[in-house]
Amino acid sequence: MTEQRWRVECEIVKANLPNFYPFECSFGGGRRIYIGFKGLHEKRGKQYEIKVIAPKDTYPLLAPRVFITPTIDRRYLEADGAVSIFKEWIPTRDTFANMTLIGIQYINENMEGLWKSI
Repeated sequence: MTEQRWRVECEIVKANLPNFYPFECSFGGGRRIYIGFKGLHEKRGKQYEIKVIAPKDTYPLLAPRVFITPTIDRRYLEADGAVSIFKEWIPTRDTFANMTLIGIQYINENMEGLWKSI
């Protein structure tokens, strides 16, 4: 990923998702660097942390993964705990912000479903 792309991604998130901020981390002894955004989304008085993360060396060619804590419904999670998202990823168009909005939508829709079933 280019520095210019990262700056644009940060600007998009800052302008549209003020509760989210960029981060960088590594796993497994620091061999691979991950980048992304994380923040809180509140629904019905409960706070959820959303992390949207991707390996720096594969982004934007591959879509970032969306993780939500606490988990709402395990039926819709991948083996690594990421939310299963069925969306065509177009690297020249899609952004971390798009995936963050999908995470927010997932929370909103699933909370509505939970409340309707009570």
